[in-house]
Amino acid sequence: MNVLFSSVTIGPISLKHRVVMAPLTRSRAVQPGGVPGDLMVEYYSQRASDGGLIITEASSIAAKSRGWYGAPGFYSDEQVESWKRVTAAVHAKAGRMFAQLWHTGRSGHVETSGGSTPVSASVDPTYWQDKSHLVSTPSGWQQPSPHRALETAEIGGIVEDYRAAAERAKAANPLFVEVAGRYRWWKIGANAQYFAGLTYLDMGQTGPAEAALLKASGSHDSALAALARMALAGLYQQTDRNGQAVDLYQQLIKNPTNTVPASAAKLQLAQLYETTNPAQAKKLYAEIKDQDKTTAAGQIAAQKLSGGKPLQ
Repeated sequence: MNVLFSSVTIGPISLKHRVVMAPLTRSRAVQPGGVPGDLMVEYYSQRASDGGLIITEASSIAAKSRGWYGAPGFYSDEQVESWKRVTAAVHAKAGRMFAQLWHTGRSGHVETSGGSTPVSASVDPTYWQDKSHLVSTPSGWQQPSPHRALETAEIGGIVEDYRAAAERAKAANPLFVEVAGRYRWWKIGANAQYFAGLTYLDMGQTGPAEAALLKASGSHDSALAALARMALAGLYQQTDRNGQAVDLYQQLIKNPTNTVPASAAKLQLAQLYETTNPAQAKKLYAEIKDQDKTTAAGQIAAQKLSGGKPLQ
């Protein structure tokens, strides 16, 4: 018991005790709109404590990602302004708060998502046919709507939804953002791990970002794995691990995909070499210029060779 009420440091924050409130879905947001109301202000205020930590209930990143009727969100200005009341109530008791972001993937219903079909990494009809799988909707408990497989080209849009939601969450004054991702929702975790990795990068949390991107880089979907490795290489550069970045870029050059063509990886490698190996950088830029004259990579390479800095 003494340990439970002793202080602890989590990253850059210090807590006076170790009794942390986990995310608990309570379906108390004002509808329509998923706006935190007076009931949520009271709920979180009652559970706040001096030097304690609360992780918010899972909150939708976009209207089309909603899978639980009554859950709040971080996708509108009205929601942000209402969340500020919640965080202010917690901070008034000297409590700390993390915001959890949510995309429910295949565990959703068209009634809740405004007509948008739930998405997942692949299609599994047994999921929506299983009578034990129920989701909360405006009409009550129902089996999930049939989901579809997410296209690789759509990943960027969901990443942007996570980024925008993270920015809105920051504006509502929690300390950090947590990404919710479950096997059940996405069937396989690679997509969710990739989204999480990019969101953590945007928040400057390189440790969790690296862990998530490493998992996504092992995906059986080569296009998704390549995107994860490209982001991971950039993270290695950012954290002064150029040797690891070089290895990843070289792998991507040898094994190009439609999402990360060889020229894109070669361009990043050339830019890395500009300060460490200018001669090799010039060689790579020349190769890109000759092989990809009409692409953006080719145009950048041509500009670099014609006097772009910081080539020497």
